[in-house]
Amino acid sequence: MLVAAYKRDIVGDYRHPLWLTVFGAIVVVLMEYMGVIPLCSNCRNYSAKIKRPKQELFRTLFAC
Repeated sequence: MLVAAYKRDIVGDYRHPLWLTVFGAIVVVLMEYMGVIPLCSNCRNYSAKIKRPKQELFRTLFAC
């Protein structure tokens, strides 16, 4: 979306403000960070519990 805001064939004469692009890029970076951190911690938890009995592993993976 941020890249498309600068393509003339898409937006025509519209000029997207630079400050909106900067804040949009900051939001993208923060959202990536907040999405990757839980995934990495879940992978560590999963690998640590894989050596446990199957019932406990099942409870760990599917607990809400």
